[in-house]
Amino acid sequence: MTAWRIPAMAGAVLLCACACRAAEFKSSQGFSIAYPDGWLVLSKDLPEQARKDVLSRIKRLRAVDLNRVAVIICEDNPAEFAADFNVVVGSDKGPAGKSEGEMRALLADEYRKVGVTVSDVRVGKIKVGLLDAVSVHFNAVLEGVAQPQRQWQVTVADKRRTFTLTCSAPQADFAKYEPAFAAAISSLRTGPDSSVAGWLDNPLVRYGLIGVVVACVLLWLKTRMRRKE
Repeated sequence: MTAWRIPAMAGAVLLCACACRAAEFKSSQGFSIAYPDGWLVLSKDLPEQARKDVLSRIKRLRAVDLNRVAVIICEDNPAEFAADFNVVVGSDKGPAGKSEGEMRALLADEYRKVGVTVSDVRVGKIKVGLLDAVSVHFNAVLEGVAQPQRQWQVTVADKRRTFTLTCSAPQADFAKYEPAFAAAISSLRTGPDSSVAGWLDNPLVRYGLIGVVVACVLLWLKTRMRRKE
């Protein structure tokens, strides 16, 4: 195999992997997010029949208030508790500037109001694209339900609004879904060009394009050498 074909093939494989492993949802509320291929999307942005089709398959989603939740995306699993993530858009400043202790108290208070007890709360700061974000991991136990959930909540704010992404899965299975959640979080983009802005942040896309560029340069050099001969 000639040398220039190796990076070309690597780039093609990586770019195909990016295209095949994720789909994208673009919201009318000014954000976009990638999600695993085959997962189901429920949002007011979808046609009524599409929403009905999802609700007929995943009955637990009937409790979701789509006037509050911009989108919820879940694995195609009708079980009462399965992996999903949702995005809520707000107009306040969110948790930015709050201390870790304040975040713990705020989280516990908000969940207590809906009958949920939280524990093992871990607060940190991350980057989502170019924006700072607050990241919180915690266990959540709903009153009267034996199976605990593990949740990962990330809040990012642009100049106008906050976007809170909450990922959830049964605690025993959370590690299995964490890579998919991490990919969704890193893909979140806000603003009018949200479906395009920041796509080069994906390392697979970057390395794929690098492979293609290197292949083109090597091919050009090889062509020049042949002309000299």
